[in-house]
Amino acid sequence: MSSIPLFKYPNAEVFVNVASSQNPPLTTVKQDMEVMGERAAEELLHMIKDKTYAPQVIIVDTTLIKRGTCTSPN
Repeated sequence: MSSIPLFKYPNAEVFVNVASSQNPPLTTVKQDMEVMGERAAEELLHMIKDKTYAPQVIIVDTTLIKRGTCTSPN
């Protein structure tokens, strides 16, 4: 029998209890939502101030929160 890793995005505080209380506990991806909001606001302000501004690709760090649905193969 093969297994399929299962995960949920994002690991928002409102969902942490749900993800960790499942059986097996659900693996999630954590991303700093405050940083995402700050970067989005900065981009929006640039676009408002300069109509020729080209939106930039922004990469925000993520962390894999391994729980029971994402395990190493035996």
